[in-house]
Amino acid sequence: MRWPLLSSLLLASGCSPALEVRQETYPRSGRMRYQGIVEHSHTGRLAKREWIFWYPSGRMQARGSFRDGSPVEPSDLKASGTRVPTEGRDGRWTFWSPEGQILSTGTYVRGRREGLWSCWHENGQLCARGTFQEGLEEGLHMRWHENGAVSERRRYLRGVPNGPAKRWDPSGVESGSGENVEGSAVPPLDGPARSASSASEDPWDACLRREPALDQALAAR
Repeated sequence: MRWPLLSSLLLASGCSPALEVRQETYPRSGRMRYQGIVEHSHTGRLAKREWIFWYPSGRMQARGSFRDGSPVEPSDLKASGTRVPTEGRDGRWTFWSPEGQILSTGTYVRGRREGLWSCWHENGQLCARGTFQEGLEEGLHMRWHENGAVSERRRYLRGVPNGPAKRWDPSGVESGSGENVEGSAVPPLDGPARSASSASEDPWDACLRREPALDQALAAR
């Protein structure tokens, strides 16, 4: 299956013949699995420009651009979706759940997160929001419980917690506070650890695992 419009655009724009439109469909339904641009060069195949990925249901899984990225390989094709390559992501990327709920969105620069990123709980409530610089957390990062209540407020400097930090339980009661000193190995927050049902781990890790790009978000591994 080919998309004549996209192919025509490539030819009309005078692109190098080394550029190829790559498309894959789900074998049973014939629905689109992904489509994007691959450049063939002396160094191998490189993913370029915008790529779009779909779930078997036809709902969008991920959308974003690559700059000299890794193209999709046969091992990335799973029964419930596609493992989106991480290398070379460049520009705005957005990921959705199989139900259509947005999971995370933000910008990459040459494969590293840059600027404001946001992720959401599976129920649609905001999970975390913060800024990245060259792939590292920078400045204020906020986290929320699944009920919408603020769960944590913390500042970072070059990826390391730095400065005052506070934590709240789902009812809004403060459960921990302290101050990070850059490079300190002492836990900054006292009070009880967060429960597994709310956030027993860093919410950014949870968002990353929920991204359809990763194996953990797919049924088949």
